[in-house]
Amino acid sequence: MQDTAVEALCAWLQKADVAQASRVTGPVCAAIASKVLKARPFTVTKATEACMLLVELEQQEAVVESMLKAAGDKVPKVAQAALEVVRSAVVLFGARVVDAKAVIRGLPAAFGSANAGVRDKAKEISVELAASLGAAAVGGALLDKMPPAVRRDVEGLIAALPPGRKQPERWTRREQAERAAAQGGAGDMDVDEAEGADEAGEAPEAEAELDADADPYDFATPVNPIAALAKETLTVGDDRVAFWDCFESKKWNVRKAALDHFKGAARGPRLEAGADYGPLLRELKKILAKDANVACAAAAAECAALLASGLRGAFAQGAKSLCPAVLERLKEKNIVMSRAADEALRAMGTHCYSVADVADDLLTGLQHKNPKGARLWEEMELVVVVGGGYFISLTALCTKTRPDSRDT
Repeated sequence: MQDTAVEALCAWLQKADVAQASRVTGPVCAAIASKVLKARPFTVTKATEACMLLVELEQQEAVVESMLKAAGDKVPKVAQAALEVVRSAVVLFGARVVDAKAVIRGLPAAFGSANAGVRDKAKEISVELAASLGAAAVGGALLDKMPPAVRRDVEGLIAALPPGRKQPERWTRREQAERAAAQGGAGDMDVDEAEGADEAGEAPEAEAELDADADPYDFATPVNPIAALAKETLTVGDDRVAFWDCFESKKWNVRKAALDHFKGAARGPRLEAGADYGPLLRELKKILAKDANVACAAAAAECAALLASGLRGAFAQGAKSLCPAVLERLKEKNIVMSRAADEALRAMGTHCYSVADVADDLLTGLQHKNPKGARLWEEMELVVVVGGGYFISLTALCTKTRPDSRDT
């Protein structure tokens, strides 16, 4: 009876439109998750195809949500079948159709399952996401949540993936219509060009869109590196010092230990924007502006880069306040310091502010009388390029103050 019902459902979905599918998706997914996934393999296969037809009809959000919920079922057979539906959706339609964020949020529970088959399905989904999005996009979001043994397996499978992004094998109805319209306009193309476009599976613009979206930040769960710091006590040599007291220490290695500790806590791709970073920002600004120890100043610049990359727009004001001190540190002879300052400016310029926001700071740095003025100018040009959008106007504005290399 179930076989006949599922086959009838598939036949109806092949004829249905998006509006019709949206009205039945909730009850259908609930029935499949609670009843059909327990059936014999043939019926489960047909139910999986029904779910793929629903994804084809733009109902991927409801399908993925229902199946991830079913993946927590106590019956391993049901959990595995539910995860197979999710895996099939990612493989066939790709991460531009299936919401990778929802999948990434729902997978960690399966990594800790007592059933090896459930864990294997979760590993397969992780690898398919990496194939579609790129390894970097899922690395910080998923790998850190895996048990060590699972992580080793997944990293090995990801390393064995062929280069490039995996392209979808199936398209939604809307995408099918768009492809048909595009191919209908291919009459002006040579036959070889048309065949090449068809074999490629999708236009270069679509692939570029996927590349642009595959940012680890988009898929990562925000972490709060500040929350536990007030309770932390660091051991540095023979000293045991509370985290915030480290910044008042006269010993450079104690101050640096606190900065290194924060760097370890803030390594995730995304930081929680609602945390209070004000006290840390004040300490970073003080170290960058006044600390005579280069190792401490370099560590502070590295902390600034992590904050910029992890908070992005939420760190705009903090980044602008740090910019003058970081620019001053560019003139250090120490290569570690200049490299850390360079990376901090890159991160802040990419994620937090435009060049126009810090134009006055840049000009002040260029006017500074310094024997390494020519090198500083080169660094400034790099910062302008990273900031983007204002290169020509700012370069013209700065030309009057550019030091002559004969004077350096």
